[in-house]
Amino acid sequence: MKKIALFQPCPPSHWPVWKKLLFWFWNIGLVFCSFLGIGGLSLLFAAVVNRKAMLLSYFQHPLIAFLNLAPVLLLGLMLYFLLGRAGLSYGITAVIVLGLTIASWFKLQFRNDPLMFEDLLLLKEAGNMAGKYQLFLTKTMAAALLLVVLGWAALHFCARWRPRGRLRYLGFTLALVLCFPLSALIQSDDIYNNRTENYALINRWSATQVYTSKGFVYPFLYSVKSASDAPPDGYDEKRAQSILSAYEDADIPEEQKVSVLSIMLESYDDFTKYGVPELDPKVYEDYHALEAESVTGNLITNIFAGGTVDSERCFLTGFSRLGSFRSLSNSYPWYFRSQGYTVTGAHPCYAWFYNRENINRNLGFEDYKFVENYFSPMTG
Repeated sequence: MKKIALFQPCPPSHWPVWKKLLFWFWNIGLVFCSFLGIGGLSLLFAAVVNRKAMLLSYFQHPLIAFLNLAPVLLLGLMLYFLLGRAGLSYGITAVIVLGLTIASWFKLQFRNDPLMFEDLLLLKEAGNMAGKYQLFLTKTMAAALLLVVLGWAALHFCARWRPRGRLRYLGFTLALVLCFPLSALIQSDDIYNNRTENYALINRWSATQVYTSKGFVYPFLYSVKSASDAPPDGYDEKRAQSILSAYEDADIPEEQKVSVLSIMLESYDDFTKYGVPELDPKVYEDYHALEAESVTGNLITNIFAGGTVDSERCFLTGFSRLGSFRSLSNSYPWYFRSQGYTVTGAHPCYAWFYNRENINRNLGFEDYKFVENYFSPMTG
């Protein structure tokens, strides 16, 4: 009985059709499974909280699993048809996907902040951050590395078929074309915010937890759209520079330096303005006394009953449109620090809420008090 030699570069021309189909099915199937395995390992390290339950939840929401695995598969196939070597394309795909995934895993451990596409544009800051932390190898990482090596060996020795000629160009083109509809799905706000909701194991008000509830590859690729800020409508750079040049930078005179205390009271208003007959104006006496000895004005805010961080950061920066603040950003806290002030803040909520822990650092605060590091003994 003759053996079917599947482990060879291509099927002999004298083979019958069924043998050739079996040969191609074996080789392509092994390549597909290997690339999907890389995507599966990425999902494993994306689940940083309640790992088993979170990993299972990705597959309980098929769209989340698809949007994480499909990009890895298409990347691998494009490399496979471009290079013509299964083992080499597998190795490159593993380095890219798992390298970024592990980087995000470490970033979450150290700063409770996932890796986003914008972070790749901040290489200097990434280098500075990496130098402050001690990286380590876990048992899971060691096991994953072993699996990657075994996967490479399986492809190198058992998937020997190398696509040639027109087939290589056809395969690469098909994989590339499929990237466009997949990209539209990944960049869809409706899909990210609604159709891939996975809140059972997380707090929906934590941007970091929402990110990890969707895996890694998918939210990382979704973050591409927020990596840069588009200029406002009608923005003219030369005109802006002309206006700015009319102002001279100067330090605050020492005799004019005063302490600046800002208190944000959510949904607070002076209801005596509305002529409410049942309202005793005495409840606002202290407030009106402060007004009398102050420079005062009215604030028109763009939020109501939620999203107060928008008003908070507009106040801290003077911006009318907020960016991501994932790197050091111009702000009044930085300005006051440059003038010799001590800049500190407090919020009796969690550090992860609106990612204040990381963003406030980029806005110039020297320290900030949260529930975790200050308020918990007072609040229970």
